[in-house]
Amino acid sequence: MNRPKLRDVATMAGVDIATVSRALNKSRGVEALSAACIRRVEAAARKLGYRPNSHARSMRTGKANAIGVVAPVNRAYWFMLPLTAGVHAAALGHGCHCVTIGHEAGETALETARRFYAEGRIDGLILPYWSGKLEELRAVEKSGCPTVMIGASQGSRLPSVSVDDIAGMRMAVERLAQMGHRRILYVGYRQPEDAFRIGRRLAVQRRAEELGLECSAWGLATPSVPIDVELEANRRELLRRMTNPLPATAAICYNDSIALALYAALQERGLRVPGDLSVIGFDDVFARLAYPPLTSVSHMFESLGNAAVDLLLAPASDDSKPQRILVEPILVMRQSVRKLEDSTASTEAPGIRQL
Repeated sequence: MNRPKLRDVATMAGVDIATVSRALNKSRGVEALSAACIRRVEAAARKLGYRPNSHARSMRTGKANAIGVVAPVNRAYWFMLPLTAGVHAAALGHGCHCVTIGHEAGETALETARRFYAEGRIDGLILPYWSGKLEELRAVEKSGCPTVMIGASQGSRLPSVSVDDIAGMRMAVERLAQMGHRRILYVGYRQPEDAFRIGRRLAVQRRAEELGLECSAWGLATPSVPIDVELEANRRELLRRMTNPLPATAAICYNDSIALALYAALQERGLRVPGDLSVIGFDDVFARLAYPPLTSVSHMFESLGNAAVDLLLAPASDDSKPQRILVEPILVMRQSVRKLEDSTASTEAPGIRQL
C-alpha cells in the first residue's frame, strides 16, 4: 500500500494542500484557519494514517523541530519529572520534540548542547536550575543558541522563567496568621545560602515582622544531596534541635524534603502534625504522599516548563518578548495545618487551593 501523501489528506478534508500543511505543521498562517477546519484536517490525516516527513520538513525549513533539555547530574533534582512533563507538553503543542542532553565522554552537558546546536540537531535549549560555572553560560550566549533558563542564574543575561518564591513564602505566612498562629519557625539551610535560599528565608521573616508575628529560624547543615541521604541527615539534626516546648505553633520549610524530615523527627519525639506543630512545605511534588498530607507552596513545575518553551519559541522579532517571567505560585492546603482559636481563615482567599 502506498504511503498517503499531503494531497490525499487535502482531498479527504476538502481543502487545498497549503491548508493541510499549515494545519498539521502549525506553520505560519495557521492562526487564520478555523478550529473546525484544523479538526477536519487532523481527522483526515488520522484516518489515512498520514505522517509528515520530518526529514523533508527539516531540509525545507532549516530547523530540527527539536528542543534540547539539559538534565542535571545531581540526583537531588527529583522535581525534573513534572518539569520535563511541562516542557514536553508545550513542545508538542509547537510541533517540536525534546532531546535530553547529559554529559558525554570528554564533554560537559553544555558543550554537548552547543555541539548539537551547531550540527542542527536542536533549535534551542532549555536549561533548568543551572548550578555550574558562569563561564559555561557565557559560552552558550556566544554560540548564538537560543536558550531559556528555568530559575535565574546570578550574572547571566539569558532569558529565564522562575517561580515567585517571595510571593509563595509570604502567602504561607499570611495563611498561618489567618489561622491564628502567632509564633512561626522557618526551617532551611545554613550553607550554602544561594539566592533562592536567602530569598525564601527573608520573605518569611519580613512578612512575619510586618504582621507582628514572632519568627525564629533553624538552619540545617546538609546541602542538596541524594534525597534519601538528605532526609536522614536532616532528621538527625532536627532531633538535636527540638526543645520542649517547641518554639512555635507552625513551621514553614524551605522545601518538602525538609518538611518530611521534620515530620519524621516530630514522630520520633512523640509529637503530632498538626496537633503539636503545623507544617508547610515548598515544591508540592510528593506532598500529598506524606501523612498527614502536607500543605505546600506549589513550585508550578509544569507551568514553568510550559512558559520556558513558549518564551524560547517566541519570534525573535517580537518586541514584547520578555527577558524574565515570574510564575505565580499557589498554596495547596492539605491536612498538615490546624486552625487555632480566633482565626480568620477562609478557603476562598486568592492563590489558595483547598484539598
